[in-house]
Amino acid sequence: MYCPRCNHEDTKVLETRLGKGNHSIRRRRECLACSHRFSTMEEIVREGLVVVKRNGAREDFDITKIASGIRKATDKRPVEVERVNLLISEIVEGLQKKFEEEVPSSAIGEEIMTHLQSVDQIAYVRFASVYREFRDIDELAKAIDQLRKAAKPSDFCFRRTRPPSSSAHAQCDAGFPGRDGAHVASRRRRRRAGL
Repeated sequence: MYCPRCNHEDTKVLETRLGKGNHSIRRRRECLACSHRFSTMEEIVREGLVVVKRNGAREDFDITKIASGIRKATDKRPVEVERVNLLISEIVEGLQKKFEEEVPSSAIGEEIMTHLQSVDQIAYVRFASVYREFRDIDELAKAIDQLRKAAKPSDFCFRRTRPPSSSAHAQCDAGFPGRDGAHVASRRRRRRAGL
């Protein structure tokens, strides 16, 4: 193993741990030349899984395509890198358990959407808009409505879509003090008084 800092060939293993799901090994290493410490991951490579595309074409299963799609969907969202990596591992592991030789590309897309829906709803909509090839805003709105129906009321703040008497609105006001009229009015009074 080459050192990433000085490119020296000799390193020693300081620590070895099993990764999540016991399908990978994480090793902590140290370069014998410059004493730089770094981590490496070893993963099981499963051979033979082939993706069957919508048009019938076949190609080798490529985890980097899944990772790229998920990373694009979660870009600039409050989803930690570790959570994204775990999500990718869960999706790949689930597909490998369900399919032995061939996996339809539609199954991959649906598996990704199922996992994204529970992680970040905006990332889900981003991915769905590309995967389902929405042609106009109405199709996107329909997907968002389906997501709202599947979600718990506390998952969303329906400020503009529900009347103020709804329980979701009350939860939003309770969760974000300063957004209802009473808090805004009291802030204005304090500003005018010079407080």
